[in-house]
Amino acid sequence: HAMIETAKDRVHGIAGDIASLPPEDERSSGDVRRAAILNKRLDTAIESYLNAMEEACAKYHDNKIDRKRFREQHQLEVRQLANADVARDRLGEPGAYPSILRTLTAWKELPPR
Repeated sequence: HAMIETAKDRVHGIAGDIASLPPEDERSSGDVRRAAILNKRLDTAIESYLNAMEEACAKYHDNKIDRKRFREQHQLEVRQLANADVARDRLGEPGAYPSILRTLTAWKELPPR
């Protein structure tokens, strides 16, 4: 599950960099360019995080990892992921992240749409 943690840390790091920028109405042109770059990096990092979680959920369903331990360690995280605005849109795309959705359904954690 190190891939999940690494991807999550990357998302948090980039989000922190974005948060450290001046407010939008006070940004220099350099700040605006930096914000655009950071937002693209954040989008990529979120995608990597979702892909890591998708892979872990697929392994969970294929019995390639300890299912009990995976659920104990990641149930809250998967639930929070499903309720996060940034992830909810991506999870709602047709065919996107079927193993995450299958896990949420199996755990009865699927939020209403």
